[in-house]
Amino acid sequence: MTGHPLSQEQIDTIIRLFPTTNNKELARITGASKSCIANYARKYHLRKTPEHVTAVHRASGLASAATGNIPHLTDEIITRRAETYKQRYKTEKARRLFGLEQKTKIKIRIAPRDYQTQRYYLRQLGYMVDDREKVAYYDDNTKRAFRLEAKPKKYFSFKPLLAATKG
Repeated sequence: MTGHPLSQEQIDTIIRLFPTTNNKELARITGASKSCIANYARKYHLRKTPEHVTAVHRASGLASAATGNIPHLTDEIITRRAETYKQRYKTEKARRLFGLEQKTKIKIRIAPRDYQTQRYYLRQLGYMVDDREKVAYYDDNTKRAFRLEAKPKKYFSFKPLLAATKG
């Protein structure tokens, strides 16, 4: 991490209060920046509690209602909006899985994280990865991952690049 390291007391405070406290408030309490709080949260795998996240979303909705953007916002309307979003997300994910164009700007993650990690690792070694066919091609300049190639093909099958150009 960059910047000034925090004391053990500050780190303990972050770990203890992170699940139920906003990062801005936590930064004020510890004297660190918001990005520093986020970095330590990532380092120690800290997560906000579902109750805290719900409360923040509800407060955001109520603040939006107070500005006049959404008149008379109730718990029922907040719940309905969340359900609508979930349904829209599922629909968009299905569209992406079947190769259709998205209708909204919702960010959809199709591939699981370990797939993305393996794809990145293979590209770093010099493999040419074809996501559509789930094939990783190698040539003479590729640092081959023989142990990974020998494992059962969870995400990618491995082929020499020459085989791809011949046929």
